[in-house]
Amino acid sequence: MHLIWENLVKNLVLHWTGVFKGLGEGTGSYCIDKSVWDAIGAAAAASGATIPGSFGARPPNFATEKMSSTADTLDRKFTEKKYYDHFVQLVCFLHMCLQFEITRTKVAEIRQGFIDWVAKYEEFYYQHDPNRVSACPLTIHVLLHIADMILISGPLVDKYTLFPPTPTTRPDSSLVKKVMKALETRYNLSKKPQVLGALVARAEITQYSSVRVDDGDLIYACLDVDRDATRGTSGCYLHSDRNEANTVYDRETCFGRLHHLFCVKVPTDPAAGLIKPKTVLFAGVTPCKGTNKHDVLNIHVYKEESVTEELVDLDCVMHLVGRMQYLKRYWVIIDRSGSLARAVYEPDD
Repeated sequence: MHLIWENLVKNLVLHWTGVFKGLGEGTGSYCIDKSVWDAIGAAAAASGATIPGSFGARPPNFATEKMSSTADTLDRKFTEKKYYDHFVQLVCFLHMCLQFEITRTKVAEIRQGFIDWVAKYEEFYYQHDPNRVSACPLTIHVLLHIADMILISGPLVDKYTLFPPTPTTRPDSSLVKKVMKALETRYNLSKKPQVLGALVARAEITQYSSVRVDDGDLIYACLDVDRDATRGTSGCYLHSDRNEANTVYDRETCFGRLHHLFCVKVPTDPAAGLIKPKTVLFAGVTPCKGTNKHDVLNIHVYKEESVTEELVDLDCVMHLVGRMQYLKRYWVIIDRSGSLARAVYEPDD
């Protein structure tokens, strides 16, 4: 699989810049203008400031280094959309190959998918011209054997270890008010302000600087770091009806920036309906507004971020994500969760 990134993707970049073994684009039209290529390369390099370091090495400027490329950076850059769609298909099949669990049905889909992809590659780049046979190196043929190697190799990694977060300081009064508002909703105390005030006054509130969520991601509150390792994805329940008596909840995937982390130890309070102490964990998040999704890939795009911080249950925060700028006014979410989630190797003691 490593040969795909070491050779195939690099060769595609050479095709798109018109310098692959001196072939040019022949009867095709897949070369990207140098000024456009330089611009998207610079954007990819700049994204290193907003993608968590735990995701891997800082993205290079592939316009100068010709290292790699991603589907979101190439969107609308080809003069003919068929070349972009062809690359997106490759990304989809690679995502399927990198899953930690896969069915035999999916393996069969990968097999046929790569057969079709290679046929299209030959049509676009080889163009069935014997003088362009060098456009089909061994790394193209290797794609036809990946499905067999998946069946032979099987899953390689199957576990990871979680670690506790590190506490920092007690929040100031303005943040305590946010916690009070969150507890008001949680325990239905909107009509009992005195009970709510007494409950919060007795509660032990601790602010944290970071947390490691269930899938192993370590997320920092954004006020404590310079590099943007603060964007998370939250599976939040949103109100679809403001009528309290007939509230309906819909589960929805949201993205936002993590600002604060609170651990609230609530004491016993019969007046508030609490017959025993409880510990509540909150995450202060500013949501990304107006997210849109790519038609094929699991890529989300948003334009702006809410200026209002919302406190949600920490259980809603699922994963760490990054972002990169897109078309000047938009941001693309870099999400490695789901079937592509990675494991952390823990050696035996």
